[in-house]
Amino acid sequence: SKCESPRSVPQARATSPALQPLADNNEPDGVYRIIQMTAHPQYCGKRTRVHLNAFKWTSTEPPTNVRALAHNILKLGALPGMTTSVSVLDPEPEAIKIWTLLFTEDLLADITQWTNAEIEYYRAEDESRKHQSKFRLVDMVGMKVFFDDLIFITIYEANHENYTDKFLGLIYRTIMSPDRLEVLLSC
Repeated sequence: SKCESPRSVPQARATSPALQPLADNNEPDGVYRIIQMTAHPQYCGKRTRVHLNAFKWTSTEPPTNVRALAHNILKLGALPGMTTSVSVLDPEPEAIKIWTLLFTEDLLADITQWTNAEIEYYRAEDESRKHQSKFRLVDMVGMKVFFDDLIFITIYEANHENYTDKFLGLIYRTIMSPDRLEVLLSC
């Protein structure tokens, strides 16, 4: 079925599974909760004043007295190549189900295979690297942990932060060592 535009959805039906900022905007940016919805998923984004490339996502109908820009509306099911996969989702999809639509096991296996090939190349360049833990081969679980680390970096909008910083770096260092992250990023 074709997704309706947010303006054409009645207020009672303008509820679909989405991530919405926590109550009263007292929480830091990037903290979201899943809200219960009933209609087709429609994720409306609005650019923030602070970060022009950052979006705050919601599925509630935008105000009718202002025009919503077309690039701010993402209609699940209208994306090329994903219509059948998205239509199979529950009305209240879990985040892990959406993740598995984007990153299938086959895709993760290919990424893991080519990452290991690159690590083997680095290990062959210098014999001493074979015994360093940061140059050990990665498995599927390690690759998922690497993606989790990247997701934390994007949630906290810390792509320009130093990984060894005492505040935010502590969060990332509990997941993976800075040297290991650097090796995986270079692969």
